Amino acid sequence: MKPQTTIQQAVKEFLRWGETNLAPGTLMRDKQFSEQWCAFARFKGKPLAEITVQDIEAYRTQQLSHVGRRTCDYDLSRLRRLFVLSEEWGLSKGNPARAVKMFHADNRRDRFLTPDEEAKLLEEVPEWVRPAIIFSVNTGLRQGELVSLTWGQVDLPRKTITLTADKTKGKKMRRIPLNALALEAIGTQPRSLNPEAPVFPLVARYGADNLRQAFRRAVRSLGMDSKAICWHTLRHTFASRLVQAGVGLLTVKELLGHSTLVMVQRYAHLADENLKSAVDTLVVVPNLRKTCDAPKGGSEGEKA
Repeated sequence: MKPQTTIQQAVKEFLRWGETNLAPGTLMRDKQFSEQWCAFARFKGKPLAEITVQDIEAYRTQQLSHVGRRTCDYDLSRLRRLFVLSEEWGLSKGNPARAVKMFHADNRRDRFLTPDEEAKLLEEVPEWVRPAIIFSVNTGLRQGELVSLTWGQVDLPRKTITLTADKTKGKKMRRIPLNALALEAIGTQPRSLNPEAPVFPLVARYGADNLRQAFRRAVRSLGMDSKAICWHTLRHTFASRLVQAGVGLLTVKELLGHSTLVMVQRYAHLADENLKSAVDTLVVVPNLRKTCDAPKGGSEGEKA
């Protein structure tokens, strides 16, 4: 064991490991989190073995001042992973992050955008963000999948995009059909014959962090709740609209790339509402109430 391994040294190994073991989006988030870990005063230059539960609690308190509880929980889960791997590699011993409790209460943000909210956001965001929002709402891509999307993944004749297993969070290939709005969104982007060229070059250049910040600024400028509405809300919007349009949860699961139905059960209530609305349409059948209120025995002269 190397007891004097600092968090900066451990992060280098952690990110090197991530390059071959993580989806691009997850690796990108880990890089962002690790920059914050290394910059935090109580972690900086400190051996991993000397980082305490109290240090991690202090870090989380600082983070909570500018990000939501869900992000804090995800940040903590990645920090826990750093300690687990560091112990496996003999760089440290113990995992103080495991003793810090998750918030959990805000761990699922199921908020989705109404068409009116989407229209207002499209007006408010910078021009380079608009096609990315439209494409995300109509494909359900995760932010990392969007940023790393290349022309080699796009099949315009078949109107589909293919996400290979190495570029998805679940390490599972999926193919997504492109509707008219999604095609219109990528139609605004400069076409490249290079299969490795990004579909959204400005998004790729500015990166996920700037994309997220531009979206958050627009949300706040419109007076919306920035703790409830984030970039991932676009993915929820995609799924919610599918369910409201009558698409089955199994199909939604496949389009989102989830391995089980558990993650899409959150949208089940929308399907239930659709079923109720469908049944409610029966009340417009004419004379139904009169028929129900008619005398059961019929008229006196009527034969049995």
